Amino acid sequence: ARAANVPLVVALNKCDLPDRNEQRVLQDLAAQNVLASEWGGDIEVVRTSGLTGTGVPDLLDTLLLTSELHEFK
Repeated sequence: ARAANVPLVVALNKCDLPDRNEQRVLQDLAAQNVLASEWGGDIEVVRTSGLTGTGVPDLLDTLLLTSELHEFK
């Protein structure tokens, strides 16, 4: 269980692979009570690729915005 005042941001890696199944991953997360914002929850999910760097700037922006919204230092 996570602390109520610490938000999660999920980096959904390997988004560059042709056989990825993002919906299955989101379903697996939901089964663990981690509901993505696109599914009506409050968890931001950012698609990334460690190989190509795709999505990494978006991930960093999301982390920065989340920290600012929660006034983290």
